[in-house]
This record gives sequence, structure tokens and C-alpha cells, in this order.
Amino acid sequence: MKLHPLRHRVLFPLLAVALFLGAAEGLLALAGVNPLLVEEDPFVGFSGRVDLFRAETSADGEIMLLTAPAKRGLFNMQRFPATKGPAGYRIFCLGGSTTYGRPYDHRTSFCGWLGAFLALVDPSGKFEVINAGGVSYASYRVAALMEELAGYAPDLFIVYSGHNEFLEERTYRDIAGRPVWQMRVVNILAGTRLYTAVAKVARTTGLALRPVEELPAEVREILGRTVGPESYQRDDTLRDRIVAHYRVNVERMIAIAESAGADILFVRPAANIKDESPFKSAYRAELVDAEQRRHSGLLEASIALLGEGRHAEALARLDEALAIDDRHAESHYRRGRALLALGRFNEAAAALVRSRDEDIAPLRITSALDRALVDVTDARGAALVDFPGFIGADYQRRFGHAIPGSEWFLDHVHPTIEGHRALARMLFDRMVDRGAVRPGDSWNETAVAALIRERMATVDRGVQQQALLNLAKVIGWAGKLEEAHALLLRSLETFGPSEQTLSMLGHSSLRRGRTAEALDYYREAARLYPDSYSARLELAAELRGDADAEEAVTHYRAAVRLKPDELYPRRQLAEKLAVIGRHAEAMEQYRRVVALDPSRAGPRINLAVLLVEDGRLDEAEHQLQEALEQDPSQAYAWFARAVIAERRNDPRAAMAHYRRSVELAPRNAEAHNNLGILAAQAGRTDEAIGHFTRALEIEPDYADAERNLETARRHSGR
Repeated sequence: MKLHPLRHRVLFPLLAVALFLGAAEGLLALAGVNPLLVEEDPFVGFSGRVDLFRAETSADGEIMLLTAPAKRGLFNMQRFPATKGPAGYRIFCLGGSTTYGRPYDHRTSFCGWLGAFLALVDPSGKFEVINAGGVSYASYRVAALMEELAGYAPDLFIVYSGHNEFLEERTYRDIAGRPVWQMRVVNILAGTRLYTAVAKVARTTGLALRPVEELPAEVREILGRTVGPESYQRDDTLRDRIVAHYRVNVERMIAIAESAGADILFVRPAANIKDESPFKSAYRAELVDAEQRRHSGLLEASIALLGEGRHAEALARLDEALAIDDRHAESHYRRGRALLALGRFNEAAAALVRSRDEDIAPLRITSALDRALVDVTDARGAALVDFPGFIGADYQRRFGHAIPGSEWFLDHVHPTIEGHRALARMLFDRMVDRGAVRPGDSWNETAVAALIRERMATVDRGVQQQALLNLAKVIGWAGKLEEAHALLLRSLETFGPSEQTLSMLGHSSLRRGRTAEALDYYREAARLYPDSYSARLELAAELRGDADAEEAVTHYRAAVRLKPDELYPRRQLAEKLAVIGRHAEAMEQYRRVVALDPSRAGPRINLAVLLVEDGRLDEAEHQLQEALEQDPSQAYAWFARAVIAERRNDPRAAMAHYRRSVELAPRNAEAHNNLGILAAQAGRTDEAIGHFTRALEIEPDYADAERNLETARRHSGR
């Protein structure tokens, strides 16, 4: 008997298996079975679903699809016919807040600009461009949304997704401990119809062939449920799983597009790495306290040196700091800035990319996610528009380096309106290259320029300004004070001054420790908006020094004029008037405060103090009695009553009131000193020494108490 060579004995069975699997796939395809990858995510599910679009009949009887009301907080309002025209070409733009158009909306998004460009080429309405970008939507939610959109006769999906992969909490608890390669194997299997058929049969018997973590039906950002980025922690294993899941979702999107007979075009997400510091940095877990202190000191010194323009010295400190901990994101960012200033562009780019990748709160696409997108699209032959490469080329021409920054971005990821428009032009050109668009005579640079002017003229600048201010609030809330301030300055430069812009600039300057700068902004707000209650109040509240008291009085008085029944500005006005010695006016304001709200003890006590200084003891006593009836725990009211008793030459009553005052406020040094004086006058020297000593314990520099103690000790012979 002749034996076949070993390779034949191995090859024939494999070939038979391959033929069987191929035949099974073909039969299942004919039976209408879609791969599981088209229908669901292999690794996460959702607790419910609300379709993005709902049908509605128009006045002329046409069925239209509109953005569902429940979705309009996260999606733009969009409207298109349920039935596509015979010659129509329908495009869905998907992704997160960049696709949406944040911080603005669809009109100035790349999706909106693309629609306008296509309408210029073909005004007949052949091209329908629908913005399905959802704020905070990550790739797994985008892929799930594509399942719905696949039923609306799409011709092209444009996907810009990758920045939001870490926004929601995912534990992958059902596959914890399994290597990442197993996720890829499951993904490959989920792309076959045979596995799908087996999985569906298994489910009918109560078995499950895939681990699924259930997520809420709608986005629940980590940042929305916690205080800023502090809740993020370093977890390299979780990062690897998120990257693997992103790869799965890119493959899912391609599979869904193929099943719908549509093309798909991905955009490589771009990010600001030059002018956006990391959201959170953290030390390596194994670093001891002494190493952390050393690193922190070097980082602080380098930041000071950078502020002074001493970039080479700062770089030396940062190199030393990174030798201690090379995973500290902020240190890499500062190092990148130093290298950029020194003209060492390639090294700067590497440092800034490393800073982004080491960010503990990775709210920008990481290098690993970017590689996954490039790898999958390359392997599957899917089109990919290189937006970061386009931006880098522009920077190279203008600045000699390819490091994207605030010239193209409003914050860490959202492009400027010009950036959106440039991306739309790239997408338009790609559609031309692919034959989907054939520009005619209507498409020329003059017509494009006119289109841009007309479209921008329809945009409400006030709405745009408010959107930019809202973005600054979010960035400031995340602790990025310098970046938030830069956004506010951009608002001021782009849209001119507004009361809110100047107010926010004042707040921002205060948070950054620049009081004089803050006062300048507040003064400008009060000058431009003299009838603004908040502008007057904010300025007056920050004029805290005695030298500024007169100016503060002016603005508090204006606030009182604008809102005469408001207690706060009137109380503050009374206090400032008292500080500058205008007691009669101060007393009048306190009387108005008491009349507006008789239940408050504080204004009565302050009024009583001024009355005592003015010698009107009976009226002062009346106010103090009223205050103590409202709140007997007011220590300063008892103190003021003691002063009145002394003025009336009633030492016994004065001592009783002072004692009550120190019972309620034991650290009132003046009350202890006054008790000591009364005790000494009554011949109780030991008691007097005790009070003087206590006053000095509370205020060691209390000169009167020190003199009184020396006198009492002399008299006692100590």
C-alpha cells in the first residue's frame, strides 16, 4: 500500500473542512443569515434601545424620518424622507461630539459643510447628508446605531470615532483574566454565519456562547457622575481590552456597511497635543514618597523656569524628573513644550504624543487606538481619510513642525469651524476620487467662497459665543485652568466683549491667582454694563483692601440701586461704609437691612456696635436685646452688651456679659483681656493673670494683654 506524503495527509482534511465551511457559509447566506457581528456587539449589550429616528407624516402626505425627541439632547435635529429617491445618494455621518459639531451644532460641523458643498454641485437634492453624530458616543454605540441606519437605504457611512472610548465605565467583567487575543478570536468567529447559526441555536437552549456586559441604553459618562477626572485610575489591562474592543467595533461597522450595500469612509481622528495638557497624571504605583516629592519638586521648578523662558534649564529638570518616573503625563507634556521652544521639533512631537498616551483620563484618541483603526481599515480595504496628516502638513508649511494645536482646535479634540470646513473639503475630494461626485461648472473656488460667506451669515454669533463659553466652563471644571482661560480669550477676540465673557475671565483670573488681572476684567464689565447688577457686585466683592473701599462703596451702592430689596449688597455696603468711617450712612443701611429682614441677628449687632461708638447706648442695647432674643448664641452680642455695661460703669454686669461671650467664643482674645482688666480692678489678681495669659495664648502679639499681664504680675509679686 502506497502512503501519501505527510503534507497530503494534512492538506486534504484541511481542504475538506474549508470546503464544508465555505459551503455552509454560502447556504446560510442564501438563507438570509447575517453574521452576528452585523447584528450585535460580541462584548457589550445595552439595557434598552430608543431609535434615533421616528416616522412622521408631513402635510403633503410624505413620510419623513425625524430625530426622536428623546434623542435631541445628544443629537442634532435632522429630517429626511423615509423613502429615498430613485437617483438619491444618502450619506450618514457618525461618531461623537466632533461629528455632532460641538461646541456648536450641525450647521458648522464637517457633516453640515459636506452637505452644503454637495448641494452646490447638485442643487436637485440628490445628495442627502444626515448628521447622526451623538455627543459622547463611543465606537460601540456608533456601531449599534449603524444597525438602525442600515435600514434607511444608506449609500455611504462616514465615521469619525475614537476620542470617546474611555468616557463610559466598562469592566469586561465577563472576560476578566482572559488574554486579549481571545477577544479577537471571538470577533473573527462572530463575523461568520456558521458561528451565528450555532450561537442562535445555543441561545434557544439557554446556553450563551459569548460574554456580554450590559451598558445603559444611553450614555453615562464617568465625568458626568464624578468630580472631574480624579475618578480615573491607571489600568493598563483595561486599556488593552478597550483597544481590542475598538478594533472589533471598527470591523463591525465595516460588516454592517457591507450588509447594507453601502460604502464606508473612516476619518482618522485628530487631536490637539501641542496646547492641551493631560487631564490627569499619576505616579507609578511602586514609587516611594521620597521619590514622589523629588519628582514633584523638579516638575514645579521646571514649570517656573518655562514661565521665565529658561527652556534649556527646564528641560534638564524634566529629564531628571522623568528618570524617576517615565509615565508621568504632565512631565512629558512640559518636556514637549520645552523642546518645542528650543526648536527640537521631532523630540517635542514624541514627548507630546507620549503625554497624551500616558494621560490617566484619556479623552483623546491614543496611539494604540489610532493604530487599531489604521490596521483594520488597511486589512479590510476600507477607505481612510488622514485628517491628522492633513493638519500636520499645514503646520509643517506654516511653522516648520507637524504638531497640531490651538490653531486648528478649540479644545483637546473639537476642531474650529475652519477645521470642520477643511475636513469636509477632504471628504468631498475623496468622494470625487471615488466617482460618487462629478463636479460641474457650478463647482469653482469663487462659488465655494460665496457659499461659505452665505452659510456663515446665517449662523447666530450669540449662540456661537455662548457655546464657546459653555465649553470653557467644562474645560475649567476639568481642572484645565490655562486652557479654559485661552478659550475665554478666544471668545473675547472672536465675538468681542460681553458681560458673561468678562465675568468668566475675571473668575478664571482669580482661579489662576491673578487678582489684579481679574479686577481689570471686572472693571471693564462694570464700565461697559453699568446697569448690570452682577457686574457691579462681582467687582465690589473683589475690592477687599482698605485702599479700595471707596471704589467698592460706589459699586455696592449701584447694586443697591439696581436691586433695592436684595439684602446682600446692602449689608456689604453698610460694612464698607463703616470701614471708611462713614458711620451715619452705615447705620442707615443697617437699619434698612433690619427693616427688610428683621429676623437676622447679625445686622442688628453691627448696627449696635456703631451706635455704641456714637454714644447712643440705649438704642444699641435695644438692638442687642432683639438680636439675642432671635439667637442667644451670638457671642459678639454679649461682648457688645459688656462694653455698654462698662460705659455705664456697671462692672458686675460687664463681667457677666464678657463671661457669657467667652463661653460661646472661647478664642476671643479681646474678651479675655477685658475680663482680666475688670478682675484686676476688683482685686482678683490671679483671675486677671489667667485671663491675660489666655489672651496671649490666643494672640501671642497682643501688646495690650502683654502689658496688662506684666502689671498684674508686678502687683502680685510674681
